[in-house]
Amino acid sequence: MPEFRMFDGTVRTALVHAVTQYDIRQARGKRYNQYAMGQYLTRVDDIMEDIAAGASPRDAICAGMTGSLLACCLKAIGEAAPSRDEMSGFGKGYSYRKASA
Repeated sequence: MPEFRMFDGTVRTALVHAVTQYDIRQARGKRYNQYAMGQYLTRVDDIMEDIAAGASPRDAICAGMTGSLLACCLKAIGEAAPSRDEMSGFGKGYSYRKASA
């Protein structure tokens, strides 16, 4: 796993920073969801619990995010860009399914 060079060097801070920046960019659009930030941070908590249970950061993030938000979060922790299948979220559903289970 790459070394983190932002803030205190943890996955959590990298993800919180990534979802915050993503939300700021989304706020410029017409269809901005003002409640999304809370949902993003809850998903970061789910991801961190999954990592603590033994999942790799990439697997946990891919289980919890899709689309450009997934790409943003993977980039924030220094991982490679997501594949097309990871981006589409095919077969994921709306609720978080732990990668470590």
